[in-house]
Amino acid sequence: MESTVKGHWSNLPHRVVSSTLSSRWTSAGMPYSSRNTANAPGVLTRKRPRKYEYQIKNNEEIRRTYRFGGENRIHKRRNTPERQQQCLIHQMNAVMWARIVFGRGGYTRLYKLDARKFIVGNVGPIGCIPYRKTINQLNEDECVELPNKLALQYNARLKDLLAELNDNLPGATFVHANVYDLVMELIKNYATYASRACCGNGGQFAGIVPCGPQSSMCSDRDKHVFWYPYHPSDAANVIIAKQLIGGDHKYVSLMNIRQLRDL
Repeated sequence: MESTVKGHWSNLPHRVVSSTLSSRWTSAGMPYSSRNTANAPGVLTRKRPRKYEYQIKNNEEIRRTYRFGGENRIHKRRNTPERQQQCLIHQMNAVMWARIVFGRGGYTRLYKLDARKFIVGNVGPIGCIPYRKTINQLNEDECVELPNKLALQYNARLKDLLAELNDNLPGATFVHANVYDLVMELIKNYATYASRACCGNGGQFAGIVPCGPQSSMCSDRDKHVFWYPYHPSDAANVIIAKQLIGGDHKYVSLMNIRQLRDL
């Protein structure tokens, strides 16, 4: 007769992947023991257990109830958009922190190799690219909120990191290029041409299939903000470059690139 596994194993959060969990459970979901328990019912032995991985598939959250007797019963419960968003934010915060730590180490190593002038651009409004707007079926004047929110959170941490490096690395100058605000300004000023990709296919903004031989092409490519579903056009990049090279502190700080060159 089956009996549900109880105790501290069943109380572990099924979402959390920890070293304890990965070292005590097999990939089949059975409790792992390094002792000689080959004859124990429902217990598998492995010298090198596989890592347990939590996955989300088809917008549903999988909860596993582990039972003796070698049987796994999988129970599903609908994952709400709020829970999905919280999970994504948690994961992205970990990625942001890792990138900031990596950036600090990387810039410090370059400094030790005698690099003294740095230009660091932040992340643009990725919730406004044609691909995101198309798959979310937004209007022309709308952007996807969550990607932009995550980008702003990362950009704030990046700006703090550059200020820290300017304070702690004597003789070095780190210039912060505010690409996010620059692209948002372009989107607002050229609203008619800011949603649709110049080269692409699929959806109301040609944002599904990247630019290729069979793609539709705009006739006025010098007016579009986005060349294809992901990146700005050459026309937009020219405007961005001019602002970074000779613009004011609204878009580039501590100084613009020309001032950094003459430093």
